[in-house]
Amino acid sequence: MIKRNGTTTTRLRFGVRRVWRAATHGLARRFGIVQTLTIVGTALALGIGTNALVGAQVRGEIEDRALTMANAQARLAGVQLADYRLEDLAMGLADLGNVRGVTSAIVVDGQGLLLSDGNAGGALFVPIEDPLIDAAKEARSSLVRLDDTSVTAVAPVFLGGGDIGAVRLELSLASMYEQLARLRRQTVIIAAVFAAAGLLATALLLKRTRRSLDALLDMTQLASDGEFGRTQVIRSNDEIQHLAVSFNRMLLRLRRSTVSRDHVNHIIQSMSEALLVVDANGRITLANRAASRLFGHTETGLYQKRLRKLVCRETTPNDQTLTDSIGGAPLETRVVTKREGRIPVLLSASKLPDGQATVWLAQDLRVRKLAYFDSVTDLPNRVQFRQELSRAVIEAQRERSKLAVFFVDLDHFKMINDSYGHDVGDRLLRNVAERLQGTLRGDDVLGWGDGNPLLARLGGDEFTIVCRQLATTSEAARIAERLLEALREPFNLGERQALVGASIGIALFPDHGTEPETLIQNADRAMYWAKERGRNAARFFEPMMDTAANQRLEIETELRRAVAVHGLCVYYQPQVDIASGTVVGCEALLRWHHPKLGAVSPGTFIPIAETSGVIIQIDRWVISTACEQLKRWAAQGLGDLRIAVNVTALTLQQDDFVDYTLEALKSCDADPAKLEIEVTERAAVSDLADTVRKLNALRAIGVQVAIDDFGTGYSSLSYLKQLPADRLKIDRSFVQDAHRNGTDRVVFKAIVDMAKAVGMEILAEGVETREQLAFLGEQGCHEYQGFFMSPAIAPDDVMPWLLERELLPDTPQPEPAPRKKRQRATVDA
Repeated sequence: MIKRNGTTTTRLRFGVRRVWRAATHGLARRFGIVQTLTIVGTALALGIGTNALVGAQVRGEIEDRALTMANAQARLAGVQLADYRLEDLAMGLADLGNVRGVTSAIVVDGQGLLLSDGNAGGALFVPIEDPLIDAAKEARSSLVRLDDTSVTAVAPVFLGGGDIGAVRLELSLASMYEQLARLRRQTVIIAAVFAAAGLLATALLLKRTRRSLDALLDMTQLASDGEFGRTQVIRSNDEIQHLAVSFNRMLLRLRRSTVSRDHVNHIIQSMSEALLVVDANGRITLANRAASRLFGHTETGLYQKRLRKLVCRETTPNDQTLTDSIGGAPLETRVVTKREGRIPVLLSASKLPDGQATVWLAQDLRVRKLAYFDSVTDLPNRVQFRQELSRAVIEAQRERSKLAVFFVDLDHFKMINDSYGHDVGDRLLRNVAERLQGTLRGDDVLGWGDGNPLLARLGGDEFTIVCRQLATTSEAARIAERLLEALREPFNLGERQALVGASIGIALFPDHGTEPETLIQNADRAMYWAKERGRNAARFFEPMMDTAANQRLEIETELRRAVAVHGLCVYYQPQVDIASGTVVGCEALLRWHHPKLGAVSPGTFIPIAETSGVIIQIDRWVISTACEQLKRWAAQGLGDLRIAVNVTALTLQQDDFVDYTLEALKSCDADPAKLEIEVTERAAVSDLADTVRKLNALRAIGVQVAIDDFGTGYSSLSYLKQLPADRLKIDRSFVQDAHRNGTDRVVFKAIVDMAKAVGMEILAEGVETREQLAFLGEQGCHEYQGFFMSPAIAPDDVMPWLLERELLPDTPQPEPAPRKKRQRATVDA
């Protein structure tokens, strides 16, 4: 019985213990499930939040990188297109295409035509249709578009005259997806770690463990909110402590990986400036490729070297000088290189946020001078001027002060270059720079370098000046007057003197623009306005000048279109033999009748054609048209009439000018003796040897040559003796009053005597009255043209006009007065 009772008691004790264990195990299991679900949910929130945060940051970095490169390339493309450096533009795009991640880089013009794709093999001047390009040009600002596989950035390029082109870059997102894939793998690991930690923690059911878990949950909540910089110290001797330590390490890795290390390293290695990271002991711990090239050591060779040993003690005698430059103004000194010895550099430095290291940047001043200074005058060049002007505009905006941009262009500088050569021209430019520097006071202009004024040479004979902190507009006017006065004085150029003068345009901030490019453009327009209205003067920009510039641009655009669709026409003004009164030839005169602009004067569109280069196409078309007209007139019985065609200097300078003229005569089967090529004095002497060679080649096959507008240029007997010409055309300005003004009569007679001395026939232009014609006959002129006989006539009206007036050469006429036989020498090429 006792045994039975003992057995029963034992069984009862075991039963109660089993029930208790089952109950507590069930409670523990239920509590563990809740805890596990909480931790797993928090892990998922952390993973999703981290993925979204870092993914957005990576996308933002990709977009910022694309916009930065697009804006930089747009600014560079604007300078290159302004100087017509399409080859440099293509090279720049090709280099950009080699940057990691860049899949495409193109530049389009204002009409959306492809200007360059970095020599990627595409067809140029084809239309590029991209809504993002159109939107960026309309908004005049950079735009970016992000899709599943790539990011596209577009930046506008301001081409001048209101035209806006664009730079478009495309970057692949492959690297971004690689980073996101790594992040997701980390998230899976984090979730697995949290799940294991939850199952372990719920089995303990200890109050201390609960506190540790609560602290860990706080950490995960902060991390899911993007707070990676805060950590928790958990003091326990269980797995939770180890989990917290691992979690802290994971947060540290996340904090460091929010910016791609590869991306940062690529930026550092791609820098053009030498970069050195120096620790607190003065030893180099990091160097980029530019530093390796500058110092002549490998990147590993620079590691652990002392920066102080690389800096010359002659230029930087003590360590305190280096220390003081950290975070301050750049230090100009010399460094010791392995290959080139001591070279000048510009050092700048700043401490890293942790204060344990310093970043040093070294820029080779020799390269800087080539990149930012003009080689002829040693003045800042176009690039440096634009950078300094941008800083000056920012300062003027901050201080609410006035700022003036002066655009100075020398008058008649080309004549100096053509007459005396480029060496003398360069000497004149240096003298002008020195005189401008001496005229400007230090308080007039923006400080530069060691205090010298910001006087820049943009190129050619163009100088620019920036004056800041002006109180009134009259201050800018006084400065301009001092500049003009200084340039009016003769310049001594060795054995000769030169008088040049200048035309100055002035644009004020903020009255005439708030952007640097706008100020430069408006000052340039004001300068052209002063030059077109007499030169040797200064003009402030006015809105109507902008209108005039737009009209000029419109005329140029329409003129290009007219040339392409044969919208121009040629009229013919008769040239009359004074002795016989018969028409012996005609001058081909260009006419343009535009559907909207009406009849555009040659005095308006010819200068625009010359500056834009379209004049070459126009001259060639006129030559071809004149040859075709000679053929038609020969078929109509007017084979004795010659046609004179005026050729500009730019066309005359083309290497194939003679070949093209001969081909035009041959294709029309026209008589070369009936074609006359007219060249002006200035065009002829711009390259005298080349001009003589080409004109001799034409005269060898019978083409006649005339010197046009004589008297308005050099009017030199020495030039007349060298130029192989048959006829001298006296400008209308010498004909107008020569019959009634004693001084003009003397000048006219001198020109006639010069022509006769070298055996040229003489044709007077602009004859409008009978008195003028009688005077020409008295002076021995051979031919004339002008309104007295007829204005220019349409091609189809020439024959009826001649028949009506019986002016054909074969019409019986009084016997002409005998002419003295011409004897002249021609100069071989």
